[in-house]
Amino acid sequence: MDTLLVFTDGACEGENEKHGSIGGVIVHRTGQSYQHFSCVVPLEFMNAALSESANPIYELELLPPVHVAISLWGDLLRSAHTVFYLDNDAARAALCKGCGGTKLGRNFVQRIMENESTLRLKSWYARVPSHSNISDGPRRLDCTEVKQLGSIEVKAGLECYS
Repeated sequence: MDTLLVFTDGACEGENEKHGSIGGVIVHRTGQSYQHFSCVVPLEFMNAALSESANPIYELELLPPVHVAISLWGDLLRSAHTVFYLDNDAARAALCKGCGGTKLGRNFVQRIMENESTLRLKSWYARVPSHSNISDGPRRLDCTEVKQLGSIEVKAGLECYS
């Protein structure tokens, strides 16, 4: 079986009006970037996340990017060992133990675990330092670096959040 690396990142920015963005990159173990996504988090999700936390970085690191990555790349991941790299320890720990720390977190961890089971994923969740996270650019809606590495942008549909 092949090995694929999936880097994900999420952000919550803004002082008075919070907005979120997410990004992800799927990379072969040889370093070849395949695809990436980069998008603004829908207002509905932000409102749900903000109802649980004043700064929902945990929810934005864990939920949308990992769920979107599995939704977009499930067929590729099905035939490979996959290492998911996150730069947020709380989000990584929730995925390792299979239980989120908030209502929204529990809901999405459950969905991710169901997807892992349905797709028969062979997942491993690891930590990557923020400065080494290749999905930081797409999370900032800047895909210049990953495109230069040969990555192709795919659109994350809103159905990934429902």
